[in-house]
Amino acid sequence: MDKSNETSASASVIELQDSVMPIIADLLDSASSRGWTKEQVLDAITFTVAQLRQADEKDPDPADDPSESEPIQAARLEEPANDWPAG
Repeated sequence: MDKSNETSASASVIELQDSVMPIIADLLDSASSRGWTKEQVLDAITFTVAQLRQADEKDPDPADDPSESEPIQAARLEEPANDWPAG
């Protein structure tokens, strides 16, 4: 990776951290008001992240999945032709 890509990647990570940290802080505050400890919340986050990573390894690029808006060719029903002889 060249220097400009590293800088861009670092900026993206910092931007993501700036977005995620307030959410985690709010989650910690909300959970502590319900009696959870900070360690319990962080353990739950760690467990969830591990599950997300495992799911990502099984299906690394959801964009490759067929969309629900695009019918699967094998399952498409064709209408019969309307070319009966007039008679």
